[in-house]
Amino acid sequence: IFKQAPTLVAVHCEDEATIRKNSEMMREKFGEKVPMEMHPVIRSREACLKSSTLA
Repeated sequence: IFKQAPTLVAVHCEDEATIRKNSEMMREKFGEKVPMEMHPVIRSREACLKSSTLA
């Protein structure tokens, strides 16, 4: 798709395994009430880069 598209193709990529791992770490720390401020920790830069390098 990316090679053949005549225009810019935008995607939203996140590695699900990394997100699950980060989510579990936050649940261990905070229980089921993980603060919203932890969103960028759970959906981390690492999760984005791992997935987008496969695109």
